[in-house]
Amino acid sequence: MSAASAGASRDRRRGIGEPAEPDPDRVLTAVEAHQAVLDAEWTDPGASTGGPSPMPAETTIRDRRDDLIRLGPPVISAASDVRRVKAVVQDDGTVTARTEVRTTMTYGDSPEVTGSETHRHTLTLIGSDADGYSVTQDVMEQDEPRGSPPDGIQLRAGLVALAVIVVFAGVALLGAVALWAVKPARKAALPFGVSLSALIFFAFLAAAAFDFDMDRAGTVQLSETYSWIPPIGASIAWGVNGMGLVMIGLATFLVPLVLLAARDELSDQGEDRAAGYVAWILALEAIVIAIFAARDVFLFYVLFELMILPVYVLVARYGGEGRHRAAIKFVLYSLVGGLVMLAGVIGLAVTASSDVKGSSRLFLVDTLAGHGDGPRLWIFASFFLAFAIKAPLFPVHTWLPDTAEQAPPGTSALLVGVLDKLGVFGMISLCLPIFPKASHDGAPLIMSIAVVSILWGAFMAIASKDLMRLVAYTSVSHFGFIVLGVFSGSHTAMTGAIVYMVAHGVATSALFLTVGFLGRRGPGYAIGDYGGWQRATPLIAGVFLTAGLATIALPGLSGFVPEYLVLVGTFARHPVPACAAVLAVILAAVYILLPYQRVFTGPPPEGPGPRDLDAGEKTVSGILVAAMLALGFAPGLVIDAVDDVAGASAKTVATLAEDSTPGTTGAHSSPVKTDDDEGSTK
Repeated sequence: MSAASAGASRDRRRGIGEPAEPDPDRVLTAVEAHQAVLDAEWTDPGASTGGPSPMPAETTIRDRRDDLIRLGPPVISAASDVRRVKAVVQDDGTVTARTEVRTTMTYGDSPEVTGSETHRHTLTLIGSDADGYSVTQDVMEQDEPRGSPPDGIQLRAGLVALAVIVVFAGVALLGAVALWAVKPARKAALPFGVSLSALIFFAFLAAAAFDFDMDRAGTVQLSETYSWIPPIGASIAWGVNGMGLVMIGLATFLVPLVLLAARDELSDQGEDRAAGYVAWILALEAIVIAIFAARDVFLFYVLFELMILPVYVLVARYGGEGRHRAAIKFVLYSLVGGLVMLAGVIGLAVTASSDVKGSSRLFLVDTLAGHGDGPRLWIFASFFLAFAIKAPLFPVHTWLPDTAEQAPPGTSALLVGVLDKLGVFGMISLCLPIFPKASHDGAPLIMSIAVVSILWGAFMAIASKDLMRLVAYTSVSHFGFIVLGVFSGSHTAMTGAIVYMVAHGVATSALFLTVGFLGRRGPGYAIGDYGGWQRATPLIAGVFLTAGLATIALPGLSGFVPEYLVLVGTFARHPVPACAAVLAVILAAVYILLPYQRVFTGPPPEGPGPRDLDAGEKTVSGILVAAMLALGFAPGLVIDAVDDVAGASAKTVATLAEDSTPGTTGAHSSPVKTDDDEGSTK
């Protein structure tokens, strides 16, 4: 039968007004050509399908290839047989195809070391029977390995990924359990906690240096995926890109410093209470590591909710006089955010497109990427609101000043320095890839809210009479800067926003801990109770001033480069909100220098002068000051780690600015090259 007669036959079989079924031979040809490129990627790092960013199938293959290179005989050849193809034309003219592929690979230098495995692919194609088809998206699911790679290689590869991502969280959690279950260990709870958390930090640095490829920082690495709850499509899936790497690094860096800074505070409490504090901090660290590595939306939600418990205990049990009210307020806000997110998670499952619904890996971010758009703006809104509460943004920020005021200084440092970053992290890692069009459509409103947060936080910080509330309100302002950069659509601003999270975490933690050092020597945290303390405690005054200047972006300190990048990148695309945000830079000088003047300058305090920093506090302060200087003078390592992630995320917003251009298909169009310096698109 000729091609023309075959086409006529297909036309007779379909109903009037229904899209024509694609020619299976044409689709198969495109799939086989695409699969040949994937086969090449097993052996050739330079092979690529040619898209602006790697497809999920490419990322999976590259990760496994790199694991094999590190752990054993690499793949030296790969050939695939496309066994089944089922193609369906969609209403928008694209073709969705499900394929089964059997790949045979040869390992090492011997042709005798071979293996094969079966993969299932969900592909999106564009084109027509007349012109042919091309693959634009490919999500690969692997069946259980059948001798490929060889068992020993597979085991070692799995163990490396497991160690890098999970064991660190597991070790922290086991440390917490040990302090609870083994009573003799409670006598040395603080040294144990400091040593264990420091070990986790240095081990993570080693793993990042040897197992994470900075040349591919924009892709998810060190990943593993296991089925968890198949009926609902939930998986235990973890992995990190450059952003996840630096956020885990920030968390593991701060935890031992927070514990060391609490030495004097815990010495006044009983053995059991001190051990409990350390245990809950370690449990919180375990959850934070896990959530920054989570690649499944359902898993992310579970960890997001689980995080409430240790924070509640740390505030309610170890906080100030108003601790119970503050803890309850934190829980209520967090539960509302979690409930709203749960509605969004259910919405994703219910409204999933036909090509992903029913998948055992439905909630994987890679599976859902680009499938959250359509009539599902409310689902995006549910996720964004949950993250806005956690960030926090105006007007859902009021829990933070109350909680920070009553919580122990170390808890406040972790809460604002690390945990609140989960809100922005969720916006970037979940909202942008899953809801690209909704992210673009909502960007103007979100940027307006961010500007209000910037200014409101600054004014409230100036009006604060309590040092802890002041630092909390400064963070509300800084989070506004971060969110402004995220939704500006600028690569430069997005890079600055992610680096800002790290810089803010270090500087704000230094502020909280320094205020804690001051409060233990003075009458409390009320600004009016102090004056002239620079003469008695010059080191405390110096660290407070350094950390404060870092938060207001003094050149040479951690806050300057990211704030500059956010403002420059945002101004290129959105001059009005950028100019409004600049006002906060002026206000920041007021809310830092004014309390410094009231607390530390003037006549010295009457009576015996308070002692300055002791050896442990000097160690904590010195490390934090060194980190602020390092991020100020040499931010390149962090920028290199997050730049690819920032570029891909910024394109999600920027590309869709061209929605009105003929031939553009919104979230699924080809990314547009952006020019941040001139504020234009090409």
